[in-house]
Amino acid sequence: MIRRLSVLLTFILSGLAAADSGFYFLRTEKTPFTISAAQTSYLFHGTVQNAGLNPASAFSENTFEGIAAYTSPEEDENTVSISSSYTEDITLYGMAIDYMSVTGLEGREIPSDDPLYEFEARSLIASFTYGRKFGNGLTAGITAKYLFEKVEYEDSYGFAGSLGIFSEDNLIEGLRMGLAVNNIGIMSELDSEKSDLPLDAVFGAGYGMNFADDFRFSLGNSTRYLINDEETENFTGIELGYQNKAFVRFGYRAGNEGQPFSAGLGFAVSNINFDYSYTPFSEDEISDIHAFSIGYAVK
Repeated sequence: MIRRLSVLLTFILSGLAAADSGFYFLRTEKTPFTISAAQTSYLFHGTVQNAGLNPASAFSENTFEGIAAYTSPEEDENTVSISSSYTEDITLYGMAIDYMSVTGLEGREIPSDDPLYEFEARSLIASFTYGRKFGNGLTAGITAKYLFEKVEYEDSYGFAGSLGIFSEDNLIEGLRMGLAVNNIGIMSELDSEKSDLPLDAVFGAGYGMNFADDFRFSLGNSTRYLINDEETENFTGIELGYQNKAFVRFGYRAGNEGQPFSAGLGFAVSNINFDYSYTPFSEDEISDIHAFSIGYAVK
């Protein structure tokens, strides 16, 4: 129990112990689409779910899109994500609320088998995205975020922003490329300590091709440079789609010993779509991650 909660706090609330930045909930994958594709989802389909990776890739084929997602990697942890977008000609407006709570955390004043009390931690991200299309398959986007974090009795808040550009079918048909800078901002002190936000730059390229009439195969690779931590992360994703109604996805996180692989399924029936993702965790003390989402879209 102690080890499990220690890992949760390290990776989700504060990041790596040696990291120079905090509020890692900004980097956490929050919907089954982004989880199953290992943060390469923006290279497969345009959706407001991509705004956390690259706000310019939030454009979808739908006029309206609403999505509700739930992730529970542990019995004491819950993540809820609600997002929506409206597209009018060359302009997109998107909103999202991402909330995570971790309960049953054990408080001690000295090392002991028996905790003195239990407490909880909560994180909230409220964001607004604006995107605009230009000629030749180019789009640009910006996301503004309000951040809130509470651990036991201490809390902090802050503001952050992301900027991105995206290209689709520009140089080669089926080629998608994006570049974004995320989490430019500041947080207030938490328990008299102040940390920088996880500022990063994300570049990715993906290619999709149709075959056998009804099938489409897509492959994407995304690289994230953690500016404050001076580290690089690499992600690879694969998607196989059938008639744009059924999807199988796989993701790989290079160098991630805890959860390198993920997989997922997606279905679209009329205006309703459903996504599921599964991520096995190598640590015995931590459960595998299951995520579900349901969405409604209007063409």
